[in-house]
Amino acid sequence: MMNLSDVGSIASIVGLILTLVVFISLRRIRSEFLFKVRVPELQESLKAHASKVFEYHRDYETSKKDEINKELAIAEVNLKSLARKTLGELKTSTKKLQKQIEEFRRNGKVRSKDELYEIYIEMIKLSEEITNFRRDDQWR
Repeated sequence: MMNLSDVGSIASIVGLILTLVVFISLRRIRSEFLFKVRVPELQESLKAHASKVFEYHRDYETSKKDEINKELAIAEVNLKSLARKTLGELKTSTKKLQKQIEEFRRNGKVRSKDELYEIYIEMIKLSEEITNFRRDDQWR
């Protein structure tokens, strides 16, 4: 026969489990909300960075290297923010681009025009991945 102490213990365990379920659900809802609100803004920012990078690539010989580094630094910050709001393949692609930019900017070395173009291509690819993910997300 169960006494009051046993019932209290069971109720406490059930309460703990419910608290964990609610906590996990709220985190998921928060993540989805952040994704739906912030990711479109970050995608637009990524497109703007890509456009600037392409301009720098086109006029690479006359572009100031510190302007290129500045643009890539800002893009890198936005990519870090994007990585925190995404999961799976999208997060992997974001981190890959982030690392590529980091390598380009490392130690202030002057990099090649081709490397800058590769960064541009990766930015365009990531933007398209985001578009596809957002379209797929509408069907979930």
